[in-house]
Amino acid sequence: MPPGAEPPPAAPDRGGAPAGLHATAVACHGKGVLLTGPAGSGKSSLALRLIAGGGRLVADDRVRVAAVDGVVFARPVQSLAGWIEVRGAGLARLAHDRAAPLVLVVRLDAAAPPERLPAPAETVLAGVALPLLTLDPWRPDAAALLWLAVAAARFTTEPAWPLLVEGWPSR
Repeated sequence: MPPGAEPPPAAPDRGGAPAGLHATAVACHGKGVLLTGPAGSGKSSLALRLIAGGGRLVADDRVRVAAVDGVVFARPVQSLAGWIEVRGAGLARLAHDRAAPLVLVVRLDAAAPPERLPAPAETVLAGVALPLLTLDPWRPDAAALLWLAVAAARFTTEPAWPLLVEGWPSR
């Protein structure tokens, strides 16, 4: 995060349906990962696996994004802050971060065959280009792969994907 950059202030909910992207955001070592995909694609399930590995919930189901000084921040919609869907068990209330600077956007697609050496891809959110990874959320190594991508983003200003991390998993 650039020196002095702060997350944008939370906008009040305006009644009706919650605003924001249909997505889930998790902070891994303070860096945000935005999980995108249609309903039932595994966003909350993969988020729970990241959280079980030490991540922190930022937002589930609806995520607000805004850029400050070239950094895109994810934050929860107020009415859903701290809640995550646990399919088959209901809603769970978790400790959560109020915002996280995004370093990676993940498009979940169970039908996507894993590429051996994927070409770098990006997407634009709030006017800022971010690395984009397409991933089958049901892969047994999906959460570990995202932890590696976040680790790569911590050590370089280059896109987090494809990744090359020397000395990982040291923190």
